[in-house]
Amino acid sequence: MAIAGADAPGQRDPGAEAMLRRIAGRLLGELPEAVLIGRFRILGTLGEGGMGVVYAAEDAQLGREVAIKSIRGDRLRAHPGERARLLREARALAKLSHPNVVQVHEVGEADAQVFIVMELVRGTTVKKWIDAGPRSLAAILACFIEAGRGLDAAHRVGIVHRDFKPSNVLVGADGRVRIADFGLARGDPAPADATFSTRRPGDRIVASAEVTAAGAGTPAYMSPEQILGVQCDARSDQFSFCVALYEAAFGRRPFAPGDLDARLRDPSASGRQVLGGGSGPGWLRKVLTRGLALRPEDRFASMAVLLAQLEATPRRRRHLMWAATFGLAFAGAVTAGSALMSASTPVLCPRADDRMDELWGEAERVAIGRGFAATKLSYATTAANRVSVVLDTYGEAWLAAQRGACVAAQVHSDRSTLLFEQSTRCLDRARRSLARLIEALIIANPAMVAGAEGLVAALPDPSSCVELDLNRHFAALGEEGSEAEELEALLDRARILEGSRQGREAAAALAEIVDRSQRHNDVSREAEALLLLGQTRSQVLRDPAGALNVLHSAYDRASSARRDDLIWAVWSELAQIAGHELDDRVGARIYLEHARSAHQGREGAATSTTLLALESLLLADEGREVEALRLRREVLERLKARLPQDHIEVLRARDELATAAAVAGDFVAARREHQDLWTETSALLGAEHPLTAHVEMNLGFDHLDLGDGAGARRHLLHARAALEATYGPDNPWVAGADLRLAQIDGAEGAYSQAIARAHTALTIFTENFPRTHCDRATTLEVLSGLFLATRRHADQLEVSRELLAIHDEAGKRLAIDLAGVLTNIGESLCDMGRCDEALPYFSRLMTLYLNEPPDEPALMAFPYFGFGRVHRARGNLALALPFLEDAFEIFLAHRLDRAGNHENLAAAARSLADTLAALRQEPQRVRTLRRLASRLDAEALIASAEAAAP
Repeated sequence: MAIAGADAPGQRDPGAEAMLRRIAGRLLGELPEAVLIGRFRILGTLGEGGMGVVYAAEDAQLGREVAIKSIRGDRLRAHPGERARLLREARALAKLSHPNVVQVHEVGEADAQVFIVMELVRGTTVKKWIDAGPRSLAAILACFIEAGRGLDAAHRVGIVHRDFKPSNVLVGADGRVRIADFGLARGDPAPADATFSTRRPGDRIVASAEVTAAGAGTPAYMSPEQILGVQCDARSDQFSFCVALYEAAFGRRPFAPGDLDARLRDPSASGRQVLGGGSGPGWLRKVLTRGLALRPEDRFASMAVLLAQLEATPRRRRHLMWAATFGLAFAGAVTAGSALMSASTPVLCPRADDRMDELWGEAERVAIGRGFAATKLSYATTAANRVSVVLDTYGEAWLAAQRGACVAAQVHSDRSTLLFEQSTRCLDRARRSLARLIEALIIANPAMVAGAEGLVAALPDPSSCVELDLNRHFAALGEEGSEAEELEALLDRARILEGSRQGREAAAALAEIVDRSQRHNDVSREAEALLLLGQTRSQVLRDPAGALNVLHSAYDRASSARRDDLIWAVWSELAQIAGHELDDRVGARIYLEHARSAHQGREGAATSTTLLALESLLLADEGREVEALRLRREVLERLKARLPQDHIEVLRARDELATAAAVAGDFVAARREHQDLWTETSALLGAEHPLTAHVEMNLGFDHLDLGDGAGARRHLLHARAALEATYGPDNPWVAGADLRLAQIDGAEGAYSQAIARAHTALTIFTENFPRTHCDRATTLEVLSGLFLATRRHADQLEVSRELLAIHDEAGKRLAIDLAGVLTNIGESLCDMGRCDEALPYFSRLMTLYLNEPPDEPALMAFPYFGFGRVHRARGNLALALPFLEDAFEIFLAHRLDRAGNHENLAAAARSLADTLAALRQEPQRVRTLRRLASRLDAEALIASAEAAAP
């Protein structure tokens, strides 16, 4: 039977009715008749509020317990349109899946009631958890950061809570924090022109009737815009969040009664406020002061930025990790009818220090120092000291996670054995990966010394092993057994090789893993290997086309293995390849949206920052350099908020930001930022460290962009030497420096040296990259220009034909000047006395220009001039004449467009004169044309001499 709304006259509340029927059933020895809302059998009442009643229920169809929120009928009748709004917003919430948000399963109507079916969370509220304290600051921060992640996830899909407070946040029995009661949430974002409203001094501050009727929130936690009746956005939730966190951390609310009202009366107080009262750390008060600014625009840009500030330093992050695994796990151990565990409850978990001490200690630290020193690199000692600090931090994180896993397992007595088993497997895998990396670092080669910090950063995150999603962890851990252990070790080795830029060795190891995983049906590990192989092909071997196929296979296997943690990374890599390497902007955008969708609901500031950096890269490739620069700044701020300022990733982000400024055309700012960063990295890492060398190389490019060839040469030569010292002379990064130096040599007229450098670069690129790689094509174009300047026609013909073949193979993916290539091939053939072979190239050039006229009108003369030369070579002078006439007229009309047209005009005049003379036509004009050609030749010689003069 169905029960109508509890507010209907003469009807009992469904929860109470269910209880009475169970009592009557026991007394009469009969099965009680079920109380239903739709298909859901009511078990009891969980709570009641202004919006309605929440019941515990059982889904008769799926056999699971749920919570049902039944909206009060009187509320729906009192506010027309409320029913449609609630249904619309609840359905929007149902699309949001995040670990820190109570999941909405279903939305519907039954017997004139609106009901929302949600995940049933057994536990307590954050308010009760805090009241049951005392709670450490670290535990409070850990709790609120989890809640903040839930808010951030909601904001990203356009949902604003509008009533965030401690009693609307749950600490589940599984230790996880979830935001509940989105009953006031608005799915429609505020209009772009909605601003913080100002009021005259003396105006009484009240919530408008409209906002009050809609449920404006809880007054103590309301934002100023809610109080003023201004439409809210995500920054309103940020204000409420900061009020609640301030209260929890400092023991009192940030504003005394009436204080906020008084500040809103005074327009001069509408900026950030200085808060008072309560004892606590100054850094936290400073962060919350910004989040509690009266004007929304003075707060943080988003919840993500605020959360990054709360996790700002490594030391505080380590404390948060312990708090999350201890205090919060204790707090989550609450079930219906059971008492809340006190914070002083002893936890009988064994110490794991010995397991880490036997793996990483002073002996290993000394061994790594010796191994690094054996490479003879100038920065080896600095690198060893820095990586030792990073390994110390990782060891602490592993110990914290091991302890937290034990606590979490004890909290979940019904699943403790399985939980602890899976967490232990996960931690053991991380520990084995650490052990293999330490062994590799002890016998390190120069490339591994250079990438040591990055290799530690790529180790599995131990804190993820405390997760309670067993299905996900089971899939990620893969199979067990000797074969599985061998594959795991091989995969770790491949990661080390890839991270140290040893691409060919990494690809060979990964191909073996894929083959063996397929034979043993280990789909999860196959997916990991394919993803890493795709990244290796793309980022190290620079084979984007080959990487695409591998990554599509990786997506297929990751989907089969339910490895959501890999899927978003696959999409991200595909987006980078499509947009940045293959110039497929539409495809890149599709891949990026897939990556965002797959990442939605996943925790981790690092992954969201990765997606932001990818967006910046694609914007730059699309010509939206200013937007790209803005995002690069945001990426840097996010990294600086959660990592030490000298962290390798922060330094790289600063380099990328300066480069983005150069791409946007601000060469002065780029040079200034690169100069400052070069000075810092030289002091931090060493002047010969590869990152320092990359920064210096970019600094050289900045000098080149500003016309300072001497400064550019100085920096490029030093950077090249540093890169060669680490990676050897045949490394593509060394070749990149050679290529730029060749361009500088060519511009200064040192053609022999330029050609030698470019040839060296081409050999390295050919050995390391696919035929159609962009760096190889660029080198061929540079050589083409050098051969043209030195009139080496045979060499010019060879490189131009290779460029044409690359263009035809790669299509529009590479920005090769097809018209220039066709012109150079045709003219080289004619200059070599093989003009009869040139007709197909000049014909293709003419077709190209007729379909798409060139930006420079003078270029249209080249196919005409080519046809004239071909017909002259074949003895068809009468047929050649009109083509030469057209070419001459075009060059003459545009002789002042650029300097090179003088030489072209001279050649056309001379060829036209010779053709007329051979036909015995217009002798006077022949003399005029020859005098013009001689004068232009003389002017060209004078200009060349002046340019070469010191």
